[in-house]
Amino acid sequence: MQMKSDFQLIEMAVDGNEDAFRSLLQRHCEMVFKVAYRWCAVKEDAEDIAQDVMMQLADNIRGFKPDEAAFTTWLYRVTINAAKDAYRRKQSRKNNEGQYANDRDVHSSDSAAEQQLWQQETTRLLDRLPDKDKEAVFLVFCEGLNHAEAATIVGCAESTISWRVHSARKKLKAWTKQ
Repeated sequence: MQMKSDFQLIEMAVDGNEDAFRSLLQRHCEMVFKVAYRWCAVKEDAEDIAQDVMMQLADNIRGFKPDEAAFTTWLYRVTINAAKDAYRRKQSRKNNEGQYANDRDVHSSDSAAEQQLWQQETTRLLDRLPDKDKEAVFLVFCEGLNHAEAATIVGCAESTISWRVHSARKKLKAWTKQ
């Protein structure tokens, strides 16, 4: 199964081949986890998101249209949407409980604690951005995609991604000066 393309595995999985579906999951589970982790910065949440994506994949594999996008592009979109949904649910729970829970462990060494604080502050600032701006920043800076690739995943014009990144940079710069 390892020599088969994603498209071949998808065709086989749609026809009911469990080994093909399992191979597809194994091939992409690390990418899904990394995207989820970069989005939420909490390992346990990223694991939950990745699991949700893999379950969605089982339900929605028939909905993948190879003539519209590459499988990895489609999978990025599914993963980011799952991460957004998980974030909204988490925010809703926090608001309902009326308390802030810090999900990140602080390590004992100074450099690790410093890195942890920097990551928390960066995540806090990115979370303040509108979802569309955060998504553009995430795809371009965290995932290393160019603006055209990010636009394909998001389903908008390349210039829209450029504008969202520019807008996010201005906001982040202003917030860090406060």
